[in-house]
Amino acid sequence: QAGYHALSHHGNDPDTITDLLKVEVEHMRCFERFLAQLKSKTGANGQQLLDSTIVLLGSGMGDASRHANSNLPTLVAGGGFQHGQHIATDPKAKDAPLLGDLYISLMQKLGIEVDRFSNASRNLNHAFS
Repeated sequence: QAGYHALSHHGNDPDTITDLLKVEVEHMRCFERFLAQLKSKTGANGQQLLDSTIVLLGSGMGDASRHANSNLPTLVAGGGFQHGQHIATDPKAKDAPLLGDLYISLMQKLGIEVDRFSNASRNLNHAFS
C-alpha cells in the first residue's frame, strides 16, 4: 500500500496508475458531496451557499510523476459564475493565461480591487461571462 504522494510519482506504471485513479476518484466523490451540501443549504439571505461561495479545487502539478507544473487541472465552482464549461488554453501560445490570472478574476468577483497577482496582470473575466 502506497500513500498518495508515492502514487502520484507513478512513473507510468499501469498498476500504480490504477491505484492512483482509485484515490483520485474518491477525492472527486468527496468534493461532489461537499458541493452538494453547499447547494442544499441556504444562507441568511435565502440564497444557496454554493451561489455565495467560491470553491477552487486544483493542483500544483499537471503531471506529478514528472514534477511538471504546466497544464494544471483547476476547477471553480459556485460564486455565481456561469458553470458547466471547460476552458482550455494553449500553454504554448504567446498570450497564454497564467494561473494567477484566474486568481485575479476570483478576487475581483469577491470585490477585491486588484489587477496583479504574482507575475500575472490580466483576468479571465471574459471566460466567465
